[in-house]
Amino acid sequence: MERERKQKLLKWFYAYKEKQKCLLCCENESVCLEFHHWNPINKRFAIGTAISKNYSIKSIKREIEENCIVLCSNCHKRLHAHKLTEKEKNKIKEYIFEHFYKDMI
Repeated sequence: MERERKQKLLKWFYAYKEKQKCLLCCENESVCLEFHHWNPINKRFAIGTAISKNYSIKSIKREIEENCIVLCSNCHKRLHAHKLTEKEKNKIKEYIFEHFYKDMI
């Protein structure tokens, strides 16, 4: 039972990532994509941890949609190293506003 649940979760996760692309460089190779929590205060769990611990698809999807932006591994590393350009920083800010705050105004 546990193995079947894990397989279903991984199948969903890989299919979900196939539909995504990096917010900054538009990389769309799913194995290169990562989920960045744009506001650590709202982070309930790390996506990788949730996958490895068999969290429900519903809870993982909710976490991604409410608290994450998609970045490729290179852009994600550059963000954490504070190496993004002002243009890239602004693109992230605009995306966050449009997708997470726009309806609040």
